[in-house]
Amino acid sequence: MTCELIKLIFLYFGKNINPVISGSFFQVNTSRSLDTLIRSGVSSISEKNYIDALVYLSSAIQGNPKKVELYILLWKSLQEIGSSAIQEAYLQWLTTTFPKEKLARREYWSYCSAHYSKSDLNALVRSHIAHVDDPLELRQLLAFLSDDSGPQQSHPIGVVRYDLKNKTLTGWALDLRAPNRVLNIKLKTATMTATFPASLPCPLLINAGFLIFHGGISIQIPEPLEELYVYFEDAQNEELIGSPVAALPVLVPPMPEEVNSFEHPVDVLVPVYKSKEATLECLESLFKAKSKNKTLHQIIVLNDCSPDNSLTEAIDNLAGKHDFVHIKRPANLGFIRNINRGMTLHPERDVVWLNSDTRVYSNWLDRLRSVAYSAQDVASVTPFTNNGELMSFPKPLVAHPMPTPKQHAELDYLARKANQPPVELVMGCGFCFYIKRSALNDVGYLDEVGLSRGYGEETDWCLRAQTKGWRHMGATHVFVAHSGGHSFGSEKALWAYQNNVVIRQRYPLAERQFEAFVAADPLAEARNHLLNLLEQSKPKASTPNKKSILKREYPELPGRYWLIADQLSQKLGAYWLNLARYLARNNPDIRLLVEPGSPWEVQLLNCSNVFLIPQVASLSDKDFVSLCGVSLALSLDKAKSSDINSWFAAQQAEKYQLPLFAPNSLLLHSLGGFPITDLQAYLPEQLCPTLI
Repeated sequence: MTCELIKLIFLYFGKNINPVISGSFFQVNTSRSLDTLIRSGVSSISEKNYIDALVYLSSAIQGNPKKVELYILLWKSLQEIGSSAIQEAYLQWLTTTFPKEKLARREYWSYCSAHYSKSDLNALVRSHIAHVDDPLELRQLLAFLSDDSGPQQSHPIGVVRYDLKNKTLTGWALDLRAPNRVLNIKLKTATMTATFPASLPCPLLINAGFLIFHGGISIQIPEPLEELYVYFEDAQNEELIGSPVAALPVLVPPMPEEVNSFEHPVDVLVPVYKSKEATLECLESLFKAKSKNKTLHQIIVLNDCSPDNSLTEAIDNLAGKHDFVHIKRPANLGFIRNINRGMTLHPERDVVWLNSDTRVYSNWLDRLRSVAYSAQDVASVTPFTNNGELMSFPKPLVAHPMPTPKQHAELDYLARKANQPPVELVMGCGFCFYIKRSALNDVGYLDEVGLSRGYGEETDWCLRAQTKGWRHMGATHVFVAHSGGHSFGSEKALWAYQNNVVIRQRYPLAERQFEAFVAADPLAEARNHLLNLLEQSKPKASTPNKKSILKREYPELPGRYWLIADQLSQKLGAYWLNLARYLARNNPDIRLLVEPGSPWEVQLLNCSNVFLIPQVASLSDKDFVSLCGVSLALSLDKAKSSDINSWFAAQQAEKYQLPLFAPNSLLLHSLGGFPITDLQAYLPEQLCPTLI
């Protein structure tokens, strides 16, 4: 057991835990208390029983989903039993969900250093290092860069950013080969060049273990500069990370005008940074849908100094075929400053923010606008989507996969057909965000000073608008597809964390208001209506060829985990409860897994050998079942017909790719399942006389 893991145990249990850590210290009992599950999980890790640890800790997380230490304990299991893809996805989720958790971030970087090529690791480090404020993490990343420095005499690395409040260029610069050397940095604009030493003390570098009192940068920038390049003087025009810098003051919005914005076109603002394929797909969907909308609108691409030259060229190439505006920022502004300046282009027009990883369909804008003007006090409108917080479908607050163009067309058509009334939201979501100019003039633009770059800015704006009596609406008759997470990685999670702290301070009741909205779920009716239409639109599935569609490989019996493959009706639930109790007494090494939502869930979980299949972090239910090495799917329900679609157990076995054991029937045999009599040695004789 690692020192880090022991520290985590003490972090969670504090003084209530015996400091002696051994394989026999934690004893499993039948209680489902959180402490017992954690103790059992830690005991399993110490005994190198990582599958049981996964099950115990996943169950503990269900009871305390915000406790980061539990996820790091779970990571110790995934390190041993998870594939590289599962491990990386989990760590990305962990560092995104808990962006300030230092141990999680260091675990992520250790993983990357072991699995990435040197060039890929170098690129990843350089894309993140500007946002690192933990000295130990910085030391770790600089060590990776130092290992990749090659034979050159010097290896400079540095970061610069513009401090809006103080109109100052700040950052740090260090020679990894010669840390004691003071580096000179060169500032360059179209009309001037100046050189400054990075000679100020830098607490971040000192705390990272560098025994130096230089490396810090703080340079006053007296005049606004759209494009300021920052180089190392002796490194053949090598730029510091963050260069070029937009040293621009806070936006001063134009004076509001008394205009009827309904009589003017709408500006569709598409901020662009990375992700060429998604961006071009988004633009093509806009061009295709333009003629379907009666609302006059102008498509404006806000290219925020994209590092992908091929993306910029591809957008330029579209200019000869389509009518749109392509604005290229000379230096990166960040989302907030970029979109703010986009909203000033036509002070008389409504605006729509549209992420570059979205896809629109048909007369999407007409429908959004109709909701915006359904009442005078509507400030903003957000459509249904697969990935958009409260407006996510089919489940809110879930980032569902982006639908294919065909699936998207159907979803939008059915949403339009359902024609459910708009629903008032506590806040909108910025992936597709219609703002009325009258609201923008009254509420003001986005906060460029208090918020970091771009995350949660629409939340802050929506809450500010609420204080002025404006409302935000969900357009349930529009569906805009949204991929999510293309332009920015885990650094966006850091901005989210920082901005959420600010928002909580400004609006202390907002979180409670949000939770009350989620609990009441006023969007449920519209979602369910769309779900029903989607279900009705599916073609009736004919009975498939029944030749061995199930996993035919015979498992080694009895195995450690079995899947409960039945929908638990009153009668079946009683049989399963009896079986679980019997196994707990007579075959305690056999565990049962059940999907959540069963009416028998509470009774079954009172048995020490029954566990839920959880949705934990990035792990899907299929991932979880696979990692647990589940031996088989078991059904106590005899097939009632020859149609696989009417037999839930067969569908479950197929879903999880497990061999199915069930009461004998023609359908079971034709599908390649196995008779339940093969398990007679482990089952009670009087479980259900009609089954065996």
